[in-house]
Amino acid sequence: METRKTKIIMTVGKASSSKKALYELIKAGVDGIRLSTRFIRPEDKDLIMRNLREAEQEAKREVCVILSLRESDIRIGSPDPQNPIVLKEGDIVKIVNDASLVDDTNVAICNNRELPNLVKRDDKLLLEFGKVVFTVLNVELYKPRSLTPDPAADNQGSPIINENPEASNDLKPINNFQRYQRVKPKIAKAPKVVICRAENKCVINDQIPVNFSHTNIFDPDINNDMEDIRLLEWASSVDFDVIIYKQVRGEDDLESLWSIRIPPKTKRFAGIQTKESIGYLDNFIQLSDGAAIGRGILGVETGLSEVCRLQKLIIKKCNDKGKPVLLSTQVLDSLVSRLKPSRSEVTDITNMVFDGVDGIILTGETAYGRNPLLAVQYLESIISEAEQHIHYEEEQEMIFRDLKLPMSITENICYSAVRSVSSTMASLIICITKTGKTAQKIVKYKPACMVLAITDCSKTLRFLRIVRGVYPVLMDQTASHLVESALNIAKEHNLAQAGQTVIYVCGGKDSFVEGDTSLLRFCTIP
Repeated sequence: METRKTKIIMTVGKASSSKKALYELIKAGVDGIRLSTRFIRPEDKDLIMRNLREAEQEAKREVCVILSLRESDIRIGSPDPQNPIVLKEGDIVKIVNDASLVDDTNVAICNNRELPNLVKRDDKLLLEFGKVVFTVLNVELYKPRSLTPDPAADNQGSPIINENPEASNDLKPINNFQRYQRVKPKIAKAPKVVICRAENKCVINDQIPVNFSHTNIFDPDINNDMEDIRLLEWASSVDFDVIIYKQVRGEDDLESLWSIRIPPKTKRFAGIQTKESIGYLDNFIQLSDGAAIGRGILGVETGLSEVCRLQKLIIKKCNDKGKPVLLSTQVLDSLVSRLKPSRSEVTDITNMVFDGVDGIILTGETAYGRNPLLAVQYLESIISEAEQHIHYEEEQEMIFRDLKLPMSITENICYSAVRSVSSTMASLIICITKTGKTAQKIVKYKPACMVLAITDCSKTLRFLRIVRGVYPVLMDQTASHLVESALNIAKEHNLAQAGQTVIYVCGGKDSFVEGDTSLLRFCTIP
């Protein structure tokens, strides 16, 4: 029987992008797959989507496909990811922006040419959201090791290149303006190198995020909205289900992002990870279809001691609104290189489940980790154990105590369905839904049982994959005797057994009509 309510989302990367890997992960229980340009090359995205669709068909299970925008932040990595840079405390490392400039050991490549212009001496660079700290010692022009400085040349100043040799033979007196017109210097722009000192030992492999301790990470020079617009155009052709807008800095920023066209019925999630997004939290949640908490940048911008409190606050606000909330960053980080999670990671995940998060996003664990499948299996095990110890009646009483009246008919039906579970000992709530909103309203009241959401829309099914407590199933719109078909589906999927009571929620016409939820029935599984 399907009992896990909290959903698992994986981030695809070099360790998990093959069809075989995706098939195994979907079969292991992955509910959503996130694509991020941080972990995949632009030229690989079409192949990855083909692999995913084929893996879904073989696994006979559709998953929610999520695209993260604004991932073009500053990152550094080893010139050869297969040979990481190993640094000790006090080691000097150079950061360049072109692989052709790597002529020494301890040289890392940055993905953004603006880095030398954004830092100065004594600035702190926070790698992997603060796990590693670099101190900037200097920003200097690149000097190839093969070239030996010529003191005589240095004394002569900048070279002047005469572009008009014939004019140089003209001995007529000329003024300074004429001289400037006739002789124009050509000054080559040498690339810059950022010289840093490692403040603790670390391993630099591939695409490690860099934050600044002295300024906001989002900057027009760092994040290229045109790149995101091109990604959205591509997303329209491959049918994404959710788009996460990261690093939102304010209401104007959110509105400009919302103005960009996206595929029909695609859900918009606000990335909650900046100081500004916390300040506008209620509005962001109200305007979005859901939220994604990025604890890495959130910890850098607000302070590590604030992360736990803010995480709980955001989850509760989303729960109260009936909107899904996802959480990411260093969930099972030890499994990137090891075979067992730490006890603190297990405790962290358990608290996420107790707080009511809809989905947990694995990032490096599945993108480039040692064993993505093992990470998913551990997460599934920890979630399942935690969910056995949730006191649903206490959760419901807290929700019911804060109810705002009057409620709409649909809201009242969904509320009554959850209230009826304990009094009737119902093993399942079944709802007929076109857009998924009815299922979302039901799980907002924290039923102890699962919710079987039957829909005739594939996009709705995929979105509901990442909504806590919902088990979505696709049904043909032309199916007759909808209630009988729904009861059979519950039995076929082992969600309820013959003789058990289930609660059936649908519209007055018992059909897939949006906004028509007005009927609650008690049924027995045949």
